[in-house]
Amino acid sequence: MSAGARLEVSGEQLATQILGAESGIASDRIRRGDVALDDFTRLVMVGERLAELQLYVDDASGLSAAALRTRAPRLKRRHGLGLVVVDYLQR
Repeated sequence: MSAGARLEVSGEQLATQILGAESGIASDRIRRGDVALDDFTRLVMVGERLAELQLYVDDASGLSAAALRTRAPRLKRRHGLGLVVVDYLQR
């Protein structure tokens, strides 16, 4: 992998991984659309349950600590933010 390779996971990729983990269906099968009818039904149920969790994913790359300090209070006011999770920190 080159030094400039992008390591971030997009919001869509993260959603697919969460759906896979919660449903027990491999995320690569979900991505390819390789799901049987009962798998699809399970995905819908899991998706509905996850929609109730009010998750907010900001997949912007290169976000500085200062930018995060600015965004978090705004999200708290607008959406009742209760927790911030930073998936990957560079320097």
